[in-house]
Amino acid sequence: MAWFVWMARNKLKFDEVHWDANAIATHCYNYLQKLHCHRKLPEILCTSSLIGSMKFQAILVHWNCPPMGWLKVNTDGSLISPNAGFGGDFRNTRGECLLYFQSLAKAEDPLEAEAQAIYWAVFLAIKCSSNLLMVETYSMILLNILEGRISASWYLIQWITSIQTLSLKIKLSLSHTFREGNSPANWLAKASLHTQNTIIDTCTTPHLELLLNEDLVDLYFLRVLPV
Repeated sequence: MAWFVWMARNKLKFDEVHWDANAIATHCYNYLQKLHCHRKLPEILCTSSLIGSMKFQAILVHWNCPPMGWLKVNTDGSLISPNAGFGGDFRNTRGECLLYFQSLAKAEDPLEAEAQAIYWAVFLAIKCSSNLLMVETYSMILLNILEGRISASWYLIQWITSIQTLSLKIKLSLSHTFREGNSPANWLAKASLHTQNTIIDTCTTPHLELLLNEDLVDLYFLRVLPV
């Protein structure tokens, strides 16, 4: 990191080229990924003490294709008051997008919008005669609610009950993913805030196609988490 800061300083002093903080962070991030991929510094992902007594674990985040015979749908919800929306994308074992959806929603918070996204994901899978469905959500709270580890707030109960009722008609697997592994669904949820109609389509837009293709590239994102 010190090297890239030093390079930025020299670029500004001698070449009058300005590197902002984001550019320096990107260089550091890419270099760490290269070190790990080429096994030059494999212990970079080990737990270490960074700030006082706090310990952190570095993990690699990447979207993965579902097992043979399964569909995977990534979902997300978004809220920028007074508008709320959600979106999701269905992909097969080859990572091909078979269907995507996005819609405005009436929601108290992003959690309710995300719950609606999962409801519609399961509903659409059943309508498309899919028997095996993996749902990946960015919301760990919602995942814990659906799996019965914590109780749902009153305004979520109708959606949780509806999802659980639908899940009796399909083999459903729920899992958590980080934002870096949920980019297409995150973009669909944010884009839904600016749409007037519900969209369910098999033909992806250019920007959505770009995000989907990025998930198929062998590039991992580094995320540091407290232990």
